[in-house]
Amino acid sequence: FNAGMLCLVAEPSYEMKYKILQRYYENTIAAAPEAGDDSLLAAYGGDGGHLTDEHFKHMAEVSGTNIRELESFCERCAGEAGDREREGGELTFDDIDTIASQYFDTSAKKINVQTVQSVIEEQYGVTHEELIGPRRNANIAKARHIAIYLAIEMCEMTTTAVGAEFGNRNHSTVSTSYKKVQKMIQEDRTVTEDLKSLRDKITLRS
Repeated sequence: FNAGMLCLVAEPSYEMKYKILQRYYENTIAAAPEAGDDSLLAAYGGDGGHLTDEHFKHMAEVSGTNIRELESFCERCAGEAGDREREGGELTFDDIDTIASQYFDTSAKKINVQTVQSVIEEQYGVTHEELIGPRRNANIAKARHIAIYLAIEMCEMTTTAVGAEFGNRNHSTVSTSYKKVQKMIQEDRTVTEDLKSLRDKITLRS
């Protein structure tokens, strides 16, 4: 702190949330209980059920970005899975949605790429054709990079799927745009503020 170090703190993406949930489940919930375990499941004497990869993917889609809440959310889902298994059933996506609604205000909100594109087009004064087309002048290129970055971060889409929405650009081109915005964030802290404002506008329209 005395040296004035700048450290970027960003919200966890879909991929990061997926990994957090998966690793927390494997290392804390599915692992053998230890003495002094202070987890939610241990406190109530419950047994966690089995969570599949599909469960983790859906949990990452509907969850918020608070990591402590992600851990508690994961424990609740595992506990519910255990209850379902003892009844002869299994944890459903509806069960996960119900639990998520108790933790995250935005759990049911889905953001589509068209909303991202519309907000960026208005913000930077470019047309949809310019945004997804081949033109590379500075303003259009910046708008396109940011739109691609936000689409990946907010729409929970693969780079291939995002590329298809931006003039059928390939994975490499989309990844390059994403990395350029990451570099912009590191070099200019005002970019983080601009992105937050854009995120808010996109969320309000979704």
